Amino acid sequence: MRINAGMVDPGPDKITFMAAGEKPRILCVDDEPMNLELLEAILMPEGYDVITAAGGSDALVKLKHGDVDLVLLDVMMPGMDGYAVCRLIKASPETSRVPVIMITALSSKEDRIKSIEAGAGDFITKPFEKIEVLTRIKKLLEIKEQNSKLISLFGIISGLTERGNRSAELLNDSSFNFFSEVDAIIRGINSGKDRGPRGMLFGTKETGWVNYDKTDPDSYKAGISIPDGKLLFLLEGQARFFYSSGGESLSREAKGAVEAMDLAGINPGNFICRAGSDLCLISYGFKKPINDEDAVVLKAIVMQIMFLHSIAAEIIETESAYDYLILTLARAAEANDEDTGLHVIRVGEYAALLAQKMGLDGDFVKKIRMQAQLHDVGKIHVPAAILKKPSALTAEEFELMKLHTVYGAKIIGTNRRFRMGSHIAASHHEKWDGSGYPSGLAGEAIPLEARIAAVADQYDALRNVRVYKPAFSHEKAYGIIANGDGRTKPGHFDPKVLSVFIANADKFDGIYRKLADK
Repeated sequence: MRINAGMVDPGPDKITFMAAGEKPRILCVDDEPMNLELLEAILMPEGYDVITAAGGSDALVKLKHGDVDLVLLDVMMPGMDGYAVCRLIKASPETSRVPVIMITALSSKEDRIKSIEAGAGDFITKPFEKIEVLTRIKKLLEIKEQNSKLISLFGIISGLTERGNRSAELLNDSSFNFFSEVDAIIRGINSGKDRGPRGMLFGTKETGWVNYDKTDPDSYKAGISIPDGKLLFLLEGQARFFYSSGGESLSREAKGAVEAMDLAGINPGNFICRAGSDLCLISYGFKKPINDEDAVVLKAIVMQIMFLHSIAAEIIETESAYDYLILTLARAAEANDEDTGLHVIRVGEYAALLAQKMGLDGDFVKKIRMQAQLHDVGKIHVPAAILKKPSALTAEEFELMKLHTVYGAKIIGTNRRFRMGSHIAASHHEKWDGSGYPSGLAGEAIPLEARIAAVADQYDALRNVRVYKPAFSHEKAYGIIANGDGRTKPGHFDPKVLSVFIANADKFDGIYRKLADK
């Protein structure tokens, strides 16, 4: 089938290809060897791949283990007749879409109805003529191909729609990840075994190159990264489509893509490629020639990916704005506590280090780095005279100071993006043994992020100059947290967090020195 030239934007070196593709495979079933020989003599010179079966049982076995496009089935056979065989073919999900032509010496209306009821798509009466056999086969194969395309397109469009809805849900849940969404789309594509691609190659400058090979279950499940090699040119320039179909003369760009994929260990076969504008997607290894439907599918996938990419860019910009807002709010809270300087930034770095060393996921680490900076935002509501008082606070003043945790949670509010920051602001002075404030929470009732921030905040408070104390050395701060000093006790901290702090204390000192107040 010749691809519609309107599918692509032909460049000056564009060549349109014709290709035969794989030969259609026809299973001929008859208990008479002469009839099988006659069918072979008719079909093989016309380019069909013929396999034969001498009876119904043999035919069902060959159907199950072979890739058959059409069955020519004799009706009158000993044992299992053609009607029974046809019904079994149509009853199996694996073979139900394979068209069947019944061949019979019976010509009554009832016999024809019986063939239709069994599931046959057509019938030929013996003795048959060559032209009739070829015409009926061609027509049924065309119908099968069109049905296969419709089923494939419906499945792909349904999958893309479902994936789009899922992406929207992830956006609402703040769990959107561009590559994970693209990965799910590509793995979810099922073009059908009759003509679909063997694999897909996806690449962007941000993600690199990932190959999905359907013949390798592990590869297609997660995608396998491959070296850039000579593939980078496919990300450059304007967006464009090109293809190779049947291995005939290729355009220069298609030849370059074939060479690059060969170097990457990919046998492209028939393929269609969308290249340029920093994104490339190649569907490769089609069994049959590339056609308009393949282009429609690739364009639909690319449009979905481009949409997701634009969402990802907006998310990055939005997240940057949120990060800036967090830092601004955190620094504003330090206005009445000016001795602390870079305290909020260091606390974020300590918290991220602890989270990473505890084996928490990257999203948690990223969030706590930023949102731990909000731990003291409630100090905006604490009188400056209390914050800057060099002597011990009275009981009443300390009660007012403790309220900065409550104020902090109220200021941050209930927005899901700041949920971690709200937990930290409210609970970073809670203690593992239940002796903390404002709620006297104990153990795992204290949110994990707050338990992490408590160690980070305590360390930096000890290291930093305050109006009521000098700066302590790393060794002294470490000793107070690890061993206690009467006021601070190891039992105040989550044992797991404390053990990670002890194992990485030198890195805390490194962060403090790197971000020391000037």
